[in-house]
Amino acid sequence: MNVIIYHSFVAPDAPLDELDVLDEAAFFKENLEAAGYQVITKYFPFDVRELNTDKETHHPVFIVNLVETIYNDGRLIHVAPAFFDYLNVPYTGCSSESVYITSNKLTTKLVLTANNVNTAIYLHRNNIDTAYDSTCQYLIKSVWEHASVGLDESTIKLLNGKEEITAVFNKAKSVGKEVFAEQYIEGREFNIAMLGGEGGPQVLFPAEIKFNDFPEGKLKIVGYRAKWVEDSFEYKNTVRTFDYSKDDLPLLDELKQICLKCWKIFNLKGYARVDFRIDRNGKPYVLEINANPCISPDSGFIAAINRSGITYKELFQRIIYDTLH
Repeated sequence: MNVIIYHSFVAPDAPLDELDVLDEAAFFKENLEAAGYQVITKYFPFDVRELNTDKETHHPVFIVNLVETIYNDGRLIHVAPAFFDYLNVPYTGCSSESVYITSNKLTTKLVLTANNVNTAIYLHRNNIDTAYDSTCQYLIKSVWEHASVGLDESTIKLLNGKEEITAVFNKAKSVGKEVFAEQYIEGREFNIAMLGGEGGPQVLFPAEIKFNDFPEGKLKIVGYRAKWVEDSFEYKNTVRTFDYSKDDLPLLDELKQICLKCWKIFNLKGYARVDFRIDRNGKPYVLEINANPCISPDSGFIAAINRSGITYKELFQRIIYDTLH
């Protein structure tokens, strides 16, 4: 039984966040081979003719979709699963439609709002005159890229003036970038992973991100340095924990129910993650839906798998079940 792993092209001088997909591909390959599959690993060619040749040559029972960017651009992330749909070959993770909706953060927020799921206030060129709230402070984020890309704790700052935010929008547009401003919520941060399978989605043990010893005035965000630069203050002091008190149980149950609602409204499958901020009054805000989050040995998803008592064998069995059903 053949399986093809397609992943993003990684240049020899690629930054750490792009190199990580190679660890993820190796992890999938190791565990799929342990399950009895013959695995072929390739860069995604962005050529339907080559993809069709791969299909006719290898006859894969399914494809592992680890394509995060095409031409280093996150806005094309949905193209790979769309090609797999065209070829009529099952593939791991979420559908092309779900990937598109959740990778566009503005579309994600529109869907959340339409389904009465609380999300942070967001501003863009078309709504800033009606949605701007002068009592809030805002972070500038990319519409398409992962939240940490371009979000560097050493340079990012909070904005709270309409004119200043509009100037950033105009500058980004002039260089072909799509950005928006999101309300900065001072409070706790949670990343909650979900896993599909025959029994339906399971919300895994919730992870809280702790910002230890951050000096007053330093933004508590999980930016690029916190994720990738191991010798940085942010990396060393941004810590994942699975430890909670009894007082947290009502909040954790509320977050679980929101996760399950998100799984349904975004038609997720396979595996996903929901990122939250909790304000000082205990009110949760969904910041982002991550379809197909990274599954590499040192990822947050695997930390949640381990904490939830799920073996790697079961993890991949459940991902494969959602792929083939």
